[in-house]
Amino acid sequence: MIKALVLLLLPIAYCSLDTVSNDLFSPSDNVEILTGHNFKRLVEKSPTAWLVNFYSNTNVRSKEFSLIWKKLATEAKSWRDLVRVGVVDCSKEINKEICRQSFVLAYPTVKYFHERGSLGKTDFGYHVITSLKFDWLKRNVVNVFQNVISKSPGNGLQLQYPRGIVPTADPSQQKLFEGVKKNVKYVILVIEDFRQPLGAEMALHFHRTPQVAFKRTVLASGATLKHLLKLPPLPLPHIVITDRRNNVEIISHNINETMSMKWVLHKYLQSKGIKPIVVIPKKLTQ
Repeated sequence: MIKALVLLLLPIAYCSLDTVSNDLFSPSDNVEILTGHNFKRLVEKSPTAWLVNFYSNTNVRSKEFSLIWKKLATEAKSWRDLVRVGVVDCSKEINKEICRQSFVLAYPTVKYFHERGSLGKTDFGYHVITSLKFDWLKRNVVNVFQNVISKSPGNGLQLQYPRGIVPTADPSQQKLFEGVKKNVKYVILVIEDFRQPLGAEMALHFHRTPQVAFKRTVLASGATLKHLLKLPPLPLPHIVITDRRNNVEIISHNINETMSMKWVLHKYLQSKGIKPIVVIPKKLTQ
């Protein structure tokens, strides 16, 4: 009798294990797992914006993209008070209506929902171009942030993000302190090429840190600016730090990746007596 009962339970156990092992995202990941139950409650009228990956658990490209999306969510942990990174599995029956309402026509589809937005007749999310190349995806996300800031005058959306996300039109030394708060002691200008939005990432990562403002300029070839600032003949990026007295320091080594640039700037700010404030807000879903 016991043996028969065990045999009856085995298929159920295997089925359960199969379901868990096939999930592309889990509560232990740095993404918010959204469903038909919580999507509207968490996303609509949210104090933060949302980046949502609509995927299908059975779709090959969704599986490939899931690794990239997890990596983005991990790097964006310190941005959660500005924008949260979520996922919706459109292959699950409970989520299909949300995917239809969001006009998801292919997998994966990434959409940006701005803060305090109203889902429904007009707001179906802003489409973000996906990529299996991580730097390209980050660039596409930053481009969306830039568009939101530039196309939303007067409604407060441009105030959510640091000014440093949008490339500065005039990165000359005389203009660096224009538009920054009076308590800012240092302006950190990141000179980069179009491939990696490192300046925007730094502005987002350190956005809580006082007495410092970030700006960025994107150059296909930084020849003109390099000549003006007498930058060393090294590939981009460069970091140019200016204080209120127009003293300039240039950093050009060990800054070609996100983590290394964060570490270098963290150490630099500490050397100037400024404590970097990087807060990781808790996830909303478990």
